[in-house]
Amino acid sequence: MTKTKKAKLTPPDPKRCQAEWRGGSFMTPGPRQMERCEDPPVVIVMEKTPGPDKQCGAMSLCPACLTKFLAMAQKAGRSADYEFTAVPAS
Repeated sequence: MTKTKKAKLTPPDPKRCQAEWRGGSFMTPGPRQMERCEDPPVVIVMEKTPGPDKQCGAMSLCPACLTKFLAMAQKAGRSADYEFTAVPAS
């Protein structure tokens, strides 16, 4: 049995979307840097059940990143594994 290391989770950011992706193109030499979306979030997505590390993750997403997230979750057959909460107005 392998032990899963418990990572420190970053709380949802109410001011900025937390979606990240690798910048540059596949032709970029060397490791590509992670880029973070700069749009304001509209929703916080939370896992309904804990993962192998016994933690439930959550992140804030803007409308465009939420659309991509939902498409990926549906493709992976995990659409029902998440709860959604509107980001509180600031």
